[in-house]
Amino acid sequence: MKTLHEKARRLHTHTVVFESADEVDCCVRAMLGHTTKAIAAATGLTEWQVTYRLHKAAIARKDYRNCTSDVAMATYNAMSKTLRREVNQTITPRFAKLKQI
Repeated sequence: MKTLHEKARRLHTHTVVFESADEVDCCVRAMLGHTTKAIAAATGLTEWQVTYRLHKAAIARKDYRNCTSDVAMATYNAMSKTLRREVNQTITPRFAKLKQI
């Protein structure tokens, strides 16, 4: 027979299985460094639900921001050439004009 503590613990346990599209999208967006507010707006989950799911999935957005996760490195490798071209075409010329003044 279960004790009162075991019964209470069972009532408070909520299982997130990450099968619904919103739950999976929540994790994917977090792995890409999106904020809690942005994830909540995109998925229809509340900010508390997003935070809970990320905690359960053990996803830390700082790993993306610090470029220490596999997803961050793959994104960097895929986008760096395009972003360097963008910097050279748009940002560098603006500073070149300032240098001439």
